[in-house]
Amino acid sequence: YRRHGKVYLTIPGDDDYVCSATAVRSRKRNVVITAGHCVFDAGITDRWARNWMFVPGKRDGNEPYGRWTAKRLASTAGWKRRASLRYDVGAAVMKRRNGKKLQNVIGARGIAFNRPRNRTYNAFGYPAQGLAFSPGNRLWHCVSGNVDNDSPPGRGPRTLGIECDMTGGSSGGGWVVSGKV
Repeated sequence: YRRHGKVYLTIPGDDDYVCSATAVRSRKRNVVITAGHCVFDAGITDRWARNWMFVPGKRDGNEPYGRWTAKRLASTAGWKRRASLRYDVGAAVMKRRNGKKLQNVIGARGIAFNRPRNRTYNAFGYPAQGLAFSPGNRLWHCVSGNVDNDSPPGRGPRTLGIECDMTGGSSGGGWVVSGKV
């Protein structure tokens, strides 16, 4: 579970927010994937997030793998230009910490695109809203099959939905195909 983490960020001219993210395998061993709205405030302030920090494996007050800061953020053109949920994907390239690369410290998950949709997903995130017993302090995990193939307005990839009770703060958390946890 250490490959999943809580994200802290600031949208300039707006406020501080929290999200979730997952470290993924990359050639330079330093990338996390999250939601596009966790890196770029499309359609509202049209600004990149600042003070972007990833805390893998956070649990209550413990941060066993430390705090990692982003050196670069990225998102899709479909998110930045149109705020289309079909393209709500973001990434952060993380700085080294104590001379080490993120993936060398916590490992990483694989990432895949254009795979069959009817699978069982393990969703991970740090829900922070409406949960008095765990306001974003613990990684949540839920399991669900694909329950919705919705089509938000516009062109692009179809989104899919799972049945999960996570709230705000869990955006950007990884969905891992069953059997690959």
